[in-house]
Amino acid sequence: RAPTMERGDEWDDPPDGVAPDASSEGAHEARETERIRGGFFGIEEGRRLAEEARSAEEARLAEEEKRRAEEAQLVKERRIAQEARLAEEARIAEEKRLAEEARLAEEARLAEEARLAEEARIAE
Repeated sequence: RAPTMERGDEWDDPPDGVAPDASSEGAHEARETERIRGGFFGIEEGRRLAEEARSAEEARLAEEEKRRAEEAQLVKERRIAQEARLAEEARIAEEKRLAEEARLAEEARLAEEARLAEEARIAE
């Protein structure tokens, strides 16, 4: 006796000599439709996953660019702060130099006054 398809059997293609009944033929078509649909949705899922991966990569690159910009800003701010510190040090050094010049000029003036006073005293 040749095998027959019972309700619920899932053969893609029935064996030779077995004629599929209408219900198994419908099941086969449903499985084939589902396989095609699954392939379509598989493609869509692949596209979705590729888009997510692309978006994640873009986000990573944007974050990296942001980090680089922040680092560049910090370097710029440090350089500006260093220049300001050096300018302040130069200003203080100049003030000290001018104060020393004024002190020396005052000492020279006082020494000259003392010399003139001594000369005047001797001339009397």
